[in-house]
Amino acid sequence: MPRSSLSRQERARRYLQASMSAGYTGLLPEHREAYQSQLRGHERAYSGVRRHAMAGTRRHFDKALTPGEREHQAHLRRSEGLQERDVMSIQRELDGQGERAGARREQGNGASTGPRAARAAAGAGAGAIADVAGGGNTLMYFVGIMLLLSLVYLLVAGKGAGVIGGLVNTITSGVHTFIAPVDPIRAAERALGAGPITSPPGPSGSPAPPSPPASSAGAAGAFNFPSSTLRRKDQGRDVQLKPGQAIRSPGSFRVVKVGSDPSGFGPDYPIIDELSGPYKGEELYGGHTDTLLPAGRKVYPAGTAWARTSRTGHNAPPGWLELGYAHGGVPGPWGQRTPI
Repeated sequence: MPRSSLSRQERARRYLQASMSAGYTGLLPEHREAYQSQLRGHERAYSGVRRHAMAGTRRHFDKALTPGEREHQAHLRRSEGLQERDVMSIQRELDGQGERAGARREQGNGASTGPRAARAAAGAGAGAIADVAGGGNTLMYFVGIMLLLSLVYLLVAGKGAGVIGGLVNTITSGVHTFIAPVDPIRAAERALGAGPITSPPGPSGSPAPPSPPASSAGAAGAFNFPSSTLRRKDQGRDVQLKPGQAIRSPGSFRVVKVGSDPSGFGPDYPIIDELSGPYKGEELYGGHTDTLLPAGRKVYPAGTAWARTSRTGHNAPPGWLELGYAHGGVPGPWGQRTPI
């Protein structure tokens, strides 16, 4: 399809897809530049495409968004600092554009748009609404009275506490379902085929118990992450830690490089060269973290903290760490072996 023939709805969906693809961790520079070129092309053709992609609802796109695209849309809203009122304002603006486009189509099809026809249609619509509203109000009034009498009866009979508790639990569960935190890494990894870490089946064919927490206490000189959980294996090994938690080296080391990948591992994640201990001769990276040390020739002793988990996440949940090998100062390929 020629680019000039794309509608705004199609262009907004394709912009969202290109933005999601450009944010994948470990993407080759030339591939990321190709996606960014697509984004710039959509922005030149439709100046409001980013706002449309961030705030649009299902009816504002030519095709329904997939779960992964909806999660990325929520990630863009958070990264831009959009509040609910801002999102609603943009959606009203998009609705208005759709109504104006519909009016123009009706004019092109020869629809009656004269003042007299408009007033007649408005009068008929108002009358219909008044009829429906009158009947609806009576019905709602009757239902409300019945509910109130039922509640009074239950309270008098001593059963009201259980009913109210059940209603509160139902409402709370529903709210938790709709406001559960979104893991942007999970959406990207589902799209690229990397799933959560699972244990192999046991002897009887039933699934084995889940992987234990990633604490390596008892393994002398190894990385020790108390109160943490192993998550996924992709380019490195993903570990959920506490936000702001220090990451300490099991051996002496020096900082080779402070990497910058704002749409991936973060603006200042460290890459270190292990000089002693179990990882001697290896270069490691700590993705989605903030470096605590500058790059240079200085050698730091074992046990020194070289990074801290982010309190905002850097394109991942707060407290997230991806630990992997980075030979030559560059994080290795997807699916490589991992330090833990």
